[in-house]
Amino acid sequence: MNIIKMGIGNRESGKGKWERWMGKFILPLLFVLLQGMLRAATGTYGTDSIFEIGSGSRALAMGGAFTALADDSSAVYWNPAGLINIERQELSLLHYPLYAGTLYDSATYDQPLLDFGAVGLGLYRVYTGGIDTYDANDFATGTSQYQEYKGTVSYATKMSTNFMLGFNLNLFDMSLINLNAIGFGGDLGAIYEPVPYLRFGAAIHNIMNPTFSMKTTQEELPRTYTVGALYKLYFDKVKFNITADAFSVDGAAIKCRAGFETDLFDILSLRAGYNDSEINFGAGVRFANVSFDYAYGMDSYLGALSRFTLSYDFGMSLEEQQTDRQNRLKEQVKELIAEELKKKEEANAEEYFEKAGVLYKQSKYEEALGMLAKALEWSEDYKDAQQLKTLITNELVGKYYDAAIASYNNKNYVSALENFKNVSSIEPQYKDTQTYINGLNEKFKMKGDAKEFFTKGVEYYVNKRYDDAVVMFTKANHIEPSNTIIKTYLAKAHAQVTGGSGSVKLTADQAEKVKKLYYDGIKCYTDGDMDKALELWKEALKINPDDIKILKSIEKAQTTLDELKKRGVQ
Repeated sequence: MNIIKMGIGNRESGKGKWERWMGKFILPLLFVLLQGMLRAATGTYGTDSIFEIGSGSRALAMGGAFTALADDSSAVYWNPAGLINIERQELSLLHYPLYAGTLYDSATYDQPLLDFGAVGLGLYRVYTGGIDTYDANDFATGTSQYQEYKGTVSYATKMSTNFMLGFNLNLFDMSLINLNAIGFGGDLGAIYEPVPYLRFGAAIHNIMNPTFSMKTTQEELPRTYTVGALYKLYFDKVKFNITADAFSVDGAAIKCRAGFETDLFDILSLRAGYNDSEINFGAGVRFANVSFDYAYGMDSYLGALSRFTLSYDFGMSLEEQQTDRQNRLKEQVKELIAEELKKKEEANAEEYFEKAGVLYKQSKYEEALGMLAKALEWSEDYKDAQQLKTLITNELVGKYYDAAIASYNNKNYVSALENFKNVSSIEPQYKDTQTYINGLNEKFKMKGDAKEFFTKGVEYYVNKRYDDAVVMFTKANHIEPSNTIIKTYLAKAHAQVTGGSGSVKLTADQAEKVKKLYYDGIKCYTDGDMDKALELWKEALKINPDDIKILKSIEKAQTTLDELKKRGVQ
């Protein structure tokens, strides 16, 4: 009672007037605000003031047996360790009309943070307006108001897979007439979940006792000790939570709370609870990210009371935060890898360009073009390589064309055809090359399939696909076994195959397999399975070690994979 006495002012007008003042105004206000929960004792402010009501209609409908469950933003009050179990940010607003213009409201908020735990905020307010005030002579002097606030900052973290810990820092502010008091305190909460269907919770409210300085005295809130248990029974679309709490205020008699909740299809919830002889009921509905919860209870002093809570959850879950972070890291790695690979590609291109320059000076134009092709595969924008390729191509085309004309004039039609084919492979529309090729095909006097096989074989031979050339020439030879031109080319192709040329020549089947492995690897890489992509590309590289696009892909994937693993991104 000392708080109220200090709020009256300096009164020394006699026992009768004091008792009359108390009877008319102060005692009814105490019943309204404290609901019978304050214990009159010298130097004791009660059992957490009016804020022992808590927060959240869901918890209140379950009799306040929420210490082990604590899986919404009202965990800020009941057990801060529970904040770690909340998937997304949530904001809840409670409205609780008490009696004759007295209101109890609260707002709670939580936010799960990746690799940091979870934080929460709580704001509680009790307000009564229109309180008549009197002077020392019992004359009315007007009206006043009573208001009390509590603010909470919470933090929760996982100490291990099954054990969670949380704490609150609380600020209290109370004002009545000419009295103002501020206090600071703290709460501690823990949750242990040995198995998925069973959970235990514990909370100590006011483990740091708030102390209020009021003129000549100090008031202190006592500690409240609570332990609780939760049994979860979850089916496909129906969930059951059964809870029980036991609590004691500074070693006083132990009291019990119990609650029950069923959730149907994540849309409708029904609840009931028991709190030290009082029975509560409630229900909740959920649509999208919005929930509305209602609690109804019979108070020993105030009768039937209704409580309303509106909640909204939003933002990314921890899993989504993890995915978002990994995606952002992947983008950073992608940019880093792109710069690194560009330097490597330019270095490889320059190496091939230098080899091409040496070959060009030696008049080895075909070999030089091969080196330039590899240089441009590594770096397609390499201007020096493009310019040298144009220069060599012009010289080589002229060289082949002149040789073809000379062979044709000397009636060496086999050599002429080969040189014209070389010209066509570099620049198909060069002068009258195609006219000569058509004329030579007629001179060889090949008919039907033999002519088609032979022409294709020469094309393969010119492009150094000697295995495929042998196949085509062999088919043509079976049709026209006496054709000396076919036999000549067949022998030349066999010689290239058996003699070797220093590089791998692929058959059509091998080329198709390499192509398939390459594009299968591209799909795996795009889907994020870089290990599988590397496996496929390395298999393709065994068939064709000279395939630069595969070498580039392997280099990119391996560098990216190493960088991601270094940063802990899966």
